[in-house]
Formats: sequence, structure tokens, C-alpha cells
Amino acid sequence: MRKLSYADFLVSKTRQKLILLFLLLIPIAAFSQKGTFRTLMQVQGTGLSKQFKPYELCCDLGYNITDNLYADLRYENAIALFKENGVKDYAHSHIVGLNLGYVVYHSENCNIGAQIGYGSNMKRKNSDWKYDYYEVMAFTDLGTCKIKPRFGLGVRHYNSRTNLYKDRTVIFASIGFGINW
Repeated sequence: MRKLSYADFLVSKTRQKLILLFLLLIPIAAFSQKGTFRTLMQVQGTGLSKQFKPYELCCDLGYNITDNLYADLRYENAIALFKENGVKDYAHSHIVGLNLGYVVYHSENCNIGAQIGYGSNMKRKNSDWKYDYYEVMAFTDLGTCKIKPRFGLGVRHYNSRTNLYKDRTVIFASIGFGINW
């Protein structure tokens, strides 16, 4: 059996301490979580530009990490309307994304917050336009019951992965409803 050098011994002791610290922090993190699930259905789009009009039907399934912080997994059925050089065209895509949001203001009837998101169609063959998106959105949830209407306003950047369509950045509005379980 090989004898450990002093440096190897310190590395192994440090590794043991980090593992022990991690194991001790798991219960603290588990009890600090709110631990409820959330569902959100919304439609978002823009009509400001005549050359590019994207519309998405979104379904989010998420987890409320704390009262203010949440993470969502998103599926979108998207259609983009294009008008370039007088020629009208459209592209249909299925997108999977991830959102991270934070509620900055709570009241009895209103929550106001912001979220960031990323999504991609992950090179699906049934998508007409292959792209990734990055978005930032401010939103408000209204009401006191478990089902709350949501209104949002945001900015989304479409990073095209094809030569057929160029990169775009748009301001969008969204409307939908969310359910906290």
C-alpha cells in the first residue's frame, strides 16, 4: 500500500470536509424551499414590426423554490410571420426552454416580478426555423385564488441558426393564467 504524501493528505482532508459540509447543507436547503409546483399557460407575441411578427403559445411547468424564486420548464408552439422584400412567409417551430423568475413585490391581490429565459428547438427536424431565444420579461399576477391571470411585457432576442432568416430582437406582450398547486 502506497503512503500518501502530505499534499495528497491535505487534498483528501479538504475533499472530506467539503463533502461533509455539502451533506450538512442539504437539509437546510430542503427546509428553506417552499416546495410547491406551478403551471402557466400564456400567449405572447408582437405586432409592432411589419417585417416580423412572432406568436407563441406557451405552457410552463415549474417549481416554486421559495416564496419569491421559481424555475420553469417551458414548451412553446411558435409561429413567425415574415415579410421580406414584399414576399410573405411563415415558419412553425416547437421550442423547449427554461425560465428563472423572481417576484419582487407581494400583496394580497397582486404580485409583480421579472423573469429571464432561454429556449431552443434543439435541431428538431419538424421545425421550419431553427433558433435559440433569450428573453427578459416583467410580469404581474392578479387575484387571490390559486388560478391567477398574468400580464407581461418583455424583450426577446431570436438567435437564428439558419441562413434563411436573420437574428431579430422584439418587444412582446403576453397574457395568460397560472395555477399554483
